[in-house]
Amino acid sequence: MTRKTKAPQARRMEFVETAERLFEARGYERTSVDDIVGKMGVAKGLFYYYFDSKEDVLALLIDHLISENVALFDQISARNDLDTMGKFRLLMTQAAALRARSRRMTMFFHNESNRHLHADIEARTVRLMTPALARLVEQGVSEGVFDTKYPEEAALAFFGVSSILGHEVYQRPNEALFRRRVEAALDIIEKILGAAPGTFDFYKKQIPSGPRLRKWLSRMGQKGGNRSGRGGGKRGRTAGR
Repeated sequence: MTRKTKAPQARRMEFVETAERLFEARGYERTSVDDIVGKMGVAKGLFYYYFDSKEDVLALLIDHLISENVALFDQISARNDLDTMGKFRLLMTQAAALRARSRRMTMFFHNESNRHLHADIEARTVRLMTPALARLVEQGVSEGVFDTKYPEEAALAFFGVSSILGHEVYQRPNEALFRRRVEAALDIIEKILGAAPGTFDFYKKQIPSGPRLRKWLSRMGQKGGNRSGRGGGKRGRTAGR
């Protein structure tokens, strides 16, 4: 039987999707090139036909994750069947689901040793998502939910508050700090948007409580088992053996 040859882009994405599943299960540092090709059932030479190193796979995975988030924002902000807060509820719920699916990679990017990756992801994501969020803020102003003369700047500030306070929780995970940061972020965002107090309280209901929250914070403190973002680069040809 003749083996079906896949298009180059499809094959590259197959490597990326396989690597993502392994990174989530084992951690980036503990996943080798051998693990990736073994899971796919292909020769190691095929990996190096498409990639120079494991870091190249990570770079393409980052592009993929950013594209998913941008597409989510664009799709929901463009819907005509939802009001402003309906869109925000859906956005925040589905964005949380994306983070949960990539929990270990999210913690990897928040690791202090990987701050260069985190900064790059944040900058690119904010640049690409701001137009959609600004349109949503404008809709909120037209509906009387928000009160701001600066929709684009409000969108930028929204991302800034979420990023800064969220990143600190990843660095110092504990229940009291987490709850305080969530309360503070929602309060500040409401003030930025000119929204009534309590407008974003729905988000609190999405947060786990009790043992579930403590377990989640404990996992955050483990940093996904990764200590550095520099493993598996050009050394992938030997480290993967």
